[in-house]
Amino acid sequence: MNHKTRLTEQVFTMIDSLYEHGVDEIVISPGSRSTPLAIAAELHPKLKTYIHPDERSAAFFALGLYKGSRRPVAIICTSGTAAANYTPAVSEAKYANVPLVVITADRPAELRNIGAPQTMNQTHMYQNFVNYYYELNVTNPELNDTREVEAVINQASQFLSGSEQGPVHLNVQIDEPLLPDLNRLDLFTRSTKHSDVITEHRLDGKIELSGRGLILLGATEVDLRESVEYLSTLNVPIIADSRQFVQKNEDVITNHDLLFSYVLNHREDLLESFDFIIRVGDPFTSKSTNIFLKKLPESTKQLYFSEFKDLKTFPTLPNESFVGMVNSHLKQIVIDNADHHFYDTTHKVNDAITNTLNRLVTNYNDEGRFTFELLNMIPEDQAIFVSNSMPVRDVERYDTKNVHDIFANRGVNGIDGVTSTALGMAKHRNVTLIIGDLAFYHDMNGLLISKLEDININIILFNNNGGGIFNFLPQYSEPSVFERLFGTPMNMSFEHAAQLYQFDYSRIKDVDGLEHLDLSKPGRLIVEIITDRTMNLESHQSLKEKIFEAVSQLDVEL
Repeated sequence: MNHKTRLTEQVFTMIDSLYEHGVDEIVISPGSRSTPLAIAAELHPKLKTYIHPDERSAAFFALGLYKGSRRPVAIICTSGTAAANYTPAVSEAKYANVPLVVITADRPAELRNIGAPQTMNQTHMYQNFVNYYYELNVTNPELNDTREVEAVINQASQFLSGSEQGPVHLNVQIDEPLLPDLNRLDLFTRSTKHSDVITEHRLDGKIELSGRGLILLGATEVDLRESVEYLSTLNVPIIADSRQFVQKNEDVITNHDLLFSYVLNHREDLLESFDFIIRVGDPFTSKSTNIFLKKLPESTKQLYFSEFKDLKTFPTLPNESFVGMVNSHLKQIVIDNADHHFYDTTHKVNDAITNTLNRLVTNYNDEGRFTFELLNMIPEDQAIFVSNSMPVRDVERYDTKNVHDIFANRGVNGIDGVTSTALGMAKHRNVTLIIGDLAFYHDMNGLLISKLEDININIILFNNNGGGIFNFLPQYSEPSVFERLFGTPMNMSFEHAAQLYQFDYSRIKDVDGLEHLDLSKPGRLIVEIITDRTMNLESHQSLKEKIFEAVSQLDVEL
């Protein structure tokens, strides 16, 4: 078998096997060493390929494709620093359990460590950020069939669904010449076939609890609506993170950040009153919620339910954990002597928080007010992707309608790649992105794919000239070093970025400017909203104090 035939059969079989195991979208960053892989993906008749020249943005774009389709996605790049640029997105995929197939082309092993150009040691380069790693040499003269590459893809596919779902890395050594036989389309013979989902065994008995408790639902891949129907019969307050889709259910409490902040500031005595806590899925975004959990006494029994084996138990270690089949496990919960009074009063407090926020928020002109108004303007069929830092927290606090699906990169909570991830999602559904100026600047390269692929998206860009979240942290109390080290003002306007990537653009300085926006119209739009960091901090604190005052005046006893 000659070199070209061997190369063609190996890489074409690899790509076809990925399709067989559920991959139908591949993001390619151009490069020389990855030539045969890119060509194989491009020629495959049933794969959709995207070309993105920036590897960092490309990998985050792939994360967004997964968030929009819930199907595994592959990325392909050349050797050297190109592969290193995947690292931020791979780490996010690891901690968000995203089934990302990372395919890095590589020089033959004999070219390592001798100064060969565009060559570095790529073996295990993502270390503990991937659930599976394998190195293939697809031009090894000893290869006479495709059994190895088929076996490798089959092994990797076990991590594309189920309780061990997450990113996998295939490092592919390729020797020159790099061009495959473009006429061997006969090698694309497989039909798509999903791997069997790996799950844990169903519980044999009931999970018995009693007394006063809370059910906290973090973000999950699995749909919990059927569980919530059952859990809502137990007379235990159900509290959901903004990224948990069941937050739309009227039995679910969503203003938990203000609720727990009130408890910590005014009713810390309640911490001793809880008999049990049921936690499901990812940790909550809210710092107050996590502090509340951390401060609970050891006598409070905490149970944790996860669909994945890598348990995200932050901020406290639970007494018991249950893996896989989350809906089945939750339906095994039985509550004896539930505290009906606490259930009723918790909902009354939640209603008071919501009503007070709705009534008083219009007195302000800060980012919270803008977020509140935007959440009432954005069509209900649009998903909202929120950047880390302030946007994800403001959406959580100021969303009193709870009608949208909310998404964010909360695996490692970084601000890089946010725009690219939202654009990937926007290939599969209507999306509005809410983002700050630092996060937007960090991923401006990512806007290119919206132009290349004609992706519609609304981008709400809060420009407070720096890192607004730091104003809420202790660093803000040191003015001599704060602005330069943490405020990080850039003094930039983003109108020219909109022009560069062919977005419509609007600049707004006050809430009245929102009246003329139409966020239901298809197209690409950047709305730059100019805000002030100091006023934003003062407004947030003022509104919170008034909400606490309203709750304190309620004629209820928690």
